[in-house]
Amino acid sequence: MPQRISTAGIIAGVFTSTMLYFMESTANDPTSVIGSMIFVVAGGALLTYSLLTRETSRKYAMNRTRAAFYALSVGLMLFGAFTSTISYFEMNETYISVTS
Repeated sequence: MPQRISTAGIIAGVFTSTMLYFMESTANDPTSVIGSMIFVVAGGALLTYSLLTRETSRKYAMNRTRAAFYALSVGLMLFGAFTSTISYFEMNETYISVTS
């Protein structure tokens, strides 16, 4: 059962992380494209957790609590990048994106 959950998490993480590749970007309003980057935050955290808890023939799976902390840290870093990017494109000021 943990292998099935891990596989479903990998599929969902890859799907949400590559969603922006197929989106049309508009030159007038880049905020609409960047606004959907919040799904990359969730997809990156889910992908990290699923890959770390997957057991293969060469290595054992990581402890679920430790993998959850790794996924949380990846999610927080991606959220920081998302917040900085969205604030830069909304305000057009560099110092606001640096402080956020």
